[in-house]
Amino acid sequence: MLIRKATEKDFEEYYKLYKAFFDFVNSYTINKELRIKLNKTKIKKEFNSIIKSKNSIILVCEKNNQLIAYLKGNISERNRSLDLEISKIGDLDSVFIDKKHRGQSLLRKLILEFEKYLKKNKIKYYNLSVSERNPSALDKYKHLGFKIEEHQLWKKVLK
Repeated sequence: MLIRKATEKDFEEYYKLYKAFFDFVNSYTINKELRIKLNKTKIKKEFNSIIKSKNSIILVCEKNNQLIAYLKGNISERNRSLDLEISKIGDLDSVFIDKKHRGQSLLRKLILEFEKYLKKNKIKYYNLSVSERNPSALDKYKHLGFKIEEHQLWKKVLK
């Protein structure tokens, strides 16, 4: 099993995992209007931009020449108009592990590799979002040392 940075040749397999991730996310999304519809052309453009960027990364886990998991993250500037002690943070955008390969500590391995990338870029903190309707993921992230800092609430204002 190998964890490495994604390359252009990984797109098709990455896209299958990425689509499976959003199918899963959409199954947790109560409001149908907030469900995500993927556009493969736009995803490919974003993918190519990320793999060339210094401030973004896609890590893939490869087993027997097949991608079985990915992690997508980036480094972002915090609000410049505020006087913040920490001006840049890491964002773990998404992680997905193929169902057949769960329970093999892949999440921990991907997280550790992402943290190496953040440390190399002198990033002190990073965050991620997890649905409260996904208690299994919440438990895994807590076990990996994450703390709940805030809750994101949504409210519809137009009918």
